[in-house]
Amino acid sequence: MAEAEQVSAISGATLEKAINELHEDPSTRLQLIDDLRKLVENDEEAEGSVDPTHRRKDSKFLLRFLRAKKFDVDRARALYSNYYTFRAKHADILGTLEPRAFDHVYRCGAMSLLEHRDKTGCSVMCFKPSLWPMDQYPLTDLVGGLLMFLDRLVEDEENQVNGLRFVYNFEGVSLYQVFTVARSDLARKGILVELIQV
Repeated sequence: MAEAEQVSAISGATLEKAINELHEDPSTRLQLIDDLRKLVENDEEAEGSVDPTHRRKDSKFLLRFLRAKKFDVDRARALYSNYYTFRAKHADILGTLEPRAFDHVYRCGAMSLLEHRDKTGCSVMCFKPSLWPMDQYPLTDLVGGLLMFLDRLVEDEENQVNGLRFVYNFEGVSLYQVFTVARSDLARKGILVELIQV
């Protein structure tokens, strides 16, 4: 199996969409991944964030940043840097982002993934904050669980090309929940806004 095939398994309509909308070129894909790898290995902006030995630089991981920025290597590098800088800056809140640490987040039903994609190929994630048991678990667990959930979704190449769609259902959200979020460190420090921008 050729290395290019190992890096990406998309084909058919998904590959055509990647070529037309994301400017992906299978013949230059590996070279652009290597270009991005060289930039992130010497990334001064990311210094002081996550230990460079703990930053992923494998081809599959780097490819998702290139797709997110339509194969603009400099913009992909900036996104990569932001990804690790955010996690380092808020390590005290986000913890280690180990999947098992967030089992309670997924069991409560506040976030879920629909079984089928929408008509454009997007995965659909549903978020119902009223189901979050604020009296039992801190809001930081919900945010950490959301980050872990999104990280897993973005590993899927179909999602990298087609994107994700979010459905927010605020039915049943109490004033207590609204005030708790508004008064939280996450809101006061601007972390929720920062999270959206990353």
